[in-house]
Amino acid sequence: MLWLNLKTKNKMAKQLIFKDKYVQKLKINLNVESYKANEFVYDKKQVLMLPNIDAVSDLVNKLDVKMILKQQLLYMKRLKN
Repeated sequence: MLWLNLKTKNKMAKQLIFKDKYVQKLKINLNVESYKANEFVYDKKQVLMLPNIDAVSDLVNKLDVKMILKQQLLYMKRLKN
């Protein structure tokens, strides 16, 4: 799933999620330049909003990639056993 942030007027931004079928469509029709732009145009009908989850600002910079990779490796090892 792909997550987006939606800022509502005078409220915290709400977390949005693309529907699975829409993510698959985006992958098939991948245009890397679209993702490099300051804005990303998407079909608003293909988004689920979770009203009780606020978006985290600057999430990309808060992610610990090394920790994510370690977790994935542990998961893969467990699947083998």
